[in-house]
Amino acid sequence: MSFNSARAYVRSGPPAAADDGWCGMVCSQVVEHGTGRFNAIRWGKVSTMLRRALILLTLLTVHAVAQPTNEPTPLAQAVSAIKLRPNWQRIEITEEKPTGYRLQLYYKPLGQRDSPVVSRAEATADTKEIAGAVLDELRKEGKDPAKDRIDLSVWAQQDAGKGMTGKPLTRPFGRTVYNYKSDRLEYRP
Repeated sequence: MSFNSARAYVRSGPPAAADDGWCGMVCSQVVEHGTGRFNAIRWGKVSTMLRRALILLTLLTVHAVAQPTNEPTPLAQAVSAIKLRPNWQRIEITEEKPTGYRLQLYYKPLGQRDSPVVSRAEATADTKEIAGAVLDELRKEGKDPAKDRIDLSVWAQQDAGKGMTGKPLTRPFGRTVYNYKSDRLEYRP
């Protein structure tokens, strides 16, 4: 029986061994002249997409449950062990992947009594110090930053009050990056 016949038929279950023009979807449909084939294929695709979405949701739920929630990583412990200088506000890990790390150094905002204006030379030295501490921690974990092609960057910024429209202003100082090809720390403004 073909889809071009004027008769209607009901098909349910997997296709038969012989190719009789059935679309191969597992659904019950009344198929009529021309338009029924489109509906059977459409409902079959919806059914397939729903099954795939359910499987994906199950896998993501299992993965989310398997993730540790309260244990700090060795990198987080190393960063928290760095003693903050008087003009530093905090150091934050903004990205932590197996071969990529990004940290952010926040200086105390301008306008406070104890927050002097930070120079670029000072920001360079500070970000290199933090990047060096992170590289030391990675070596303690048994990683070889050059061989493992570790992507590390430490950014520095300072809040500088508010602008004319009331939006917060930020002074970006640049970043120190680890170049695994030359095995060096480089400052990039």
